[in-house]
Amino acid sequence: MKFNNKRGQAAMEFLMTYGWAILAAVIAIGVLASFGVFNPSGSLPNVCTIGAPLGCDEHQVIGKTQIDPIHDGQIRLRIKNGAG
Repeated sequence: MKFNNKRGQAAMEFLMTYGWAILAAVIAIGVLASFGVFNPSGSLPNVCTIGAPLGCDEHQVIGKTQIDPIHDGQIRLRIKNGAG
């Protein structure tokens, strides 16, 4: 009878230890998400760079909008030919 009690205690300690570890990982992921670590739009530069002899005069990235859903996800570029 005592053997089953010790085995149950070991199982409960195992679950509690990994339960706290999983809870800590979930909290850490939540904190990182609240700071925007998983949002790549904040880390991307807002420049248009094309190698010579071409040049980029204007650029526009069109995201999801309620006003114009047809043009979602488009990139518009105005490229200048500097080669002549």
